[in-house]
Amino acid sequence: MERSKFNVFWNNIIGDKSDFELNTRVLHYVCVVGMIALLINIPLNYYIGFPFLTYALVVVLMGVFICYYLSRFLGKYDVSVVIFEITTTILVVLHFFFSSGINGAGLLYFLLAFFLTIVIAPRKQYLFWLMVNLILVITVLFIEYKYPYLIASQYKRKEERFYDLFIAYFITLILLLLLIGEIWKNYLREKNAYETRTRELAKLNEEKNKLFSIVAHDLRSPLASIQSYLESLSSISFSEEERNKINQSLLENTVAANEMMDNLLTWVKSQLDGLKPDLVRFALLENLKITLDVSATFAERKGINLSIAIDNSVTVTADKEILKVVIRNLVNNAIKFTNPGGYVDVKAINENGQCIISVTDSGVGISENDQKDMFSHRLKSKLGTKSEKGTALGLIICRDYTLLQKGKISLESKEGRGTTFYLTFPAW
Repeated sequence: MERSKFNVFWNNIIGDKSDFELNTRVLHYVCVVGMIALLINIPLNYYIGFPFLTYALVVVLMGVFICYYLSRFLGKYDVSVVIFEITTTILVVLHFFFSSGINGAGLLYFLLAFFLTIVIAPRKQYLFWLMVNLILVITVLFIEYKYPYLIASQYKRKEERFYDLFIAYFITLILLLLLIGEIWKNYLREKNAYETRTRELAKLNEEKNKLFSIVAHDLRSPLASIQSYLESLSSISFSEEERNKINQSLLENTVAANEMMDNLLTWVKSQLDGLKPDLVRFALLENLKITLDVSATFAERKGINLSIAIDNSVTVTADKEILKVVIRNLVNNAIKFTNPGGYVDVKAINENGQCIISVTDSGVGISENDQKDMFSHRLKSKLGTKSEKGTALGLIICRDYTLLQKGKISLESKEGRGTTFYLTFPAW
């Protein structure tokens, strides 16, 4: 728990990965660590007796803070990088002149400064900052060589130099480990996210291929039947009764093919366009009237009693058109798998701020094995009670569109005793 709180706090300090790129977050990280180090060094240098260096470090601290503020809160990363490089340059040059030059840890800090540069700066600026670093190193070494009296020697004893070099090495090592650790952590996070997305895309691609394979197979069947019937009509003489039966079969196959194409085009459109629902509150029965009237005609033709028990006062918060698609698929599916003489009931109530819609049939029911795959691409299409064609795509659309409207979908079924699908949406 404490670790989680710290992670949240630290993300607020350096910025979340969803808002900032890696090099920007590293810049914030370096600025924060740098400010902490300066806040420790400023009073230490003042106590030792380096007032000028103390004041210079205060200026550097202000520069680092401005750099952090501009990038973290104002989004001016490029400006911040320039300010940071100027500030860092001032710091390492001052350290070189006030800490025994080449005899101290000055060159080590020049190297560290360049490492920080290539971590936070854009790639296109690497060569520029490399040249700046090299020119500065050559310049300060030349000044020390020609004018050694400009370099302040802070070592009174041999041991002090060894202590200073060790401390400089230790500080550099710690900072490098922290930065490498931060970069490596972010790299692993991005790598895991990439691998997860890759697996998800592979799975979606596999499901898409299965889906289109199912659709192609099931769509070919009614179209082949239609073609066969039409060829027969044009080449064979039939009695009036036989012709009526063929016409009825043509109609059923055409309806099945049309329904599959409608579902397929609806699903493809949602995948390509990224369907965005318009969630509004409306009276449920008024919105579904035409859709249910069309389904009633289908039910009557099959000899099934379709009853609607939805009060005019029942409201729902959803997308009007998308909800029609879901209800139409569920009701037509119930009719398809119900024997003639059976019933399909559509009910809806408002309860505890929710709209609960149920579609119940007295049909063939669903086996427990099929219930597990009911809303997935693994479910295989089955013929209706009068050999109606269909695919599981309609139920996939129902699932996706229900979730899209912030709703829930579930079912209860017993094989041979019928099925009930439940939809739950906000009512307000």
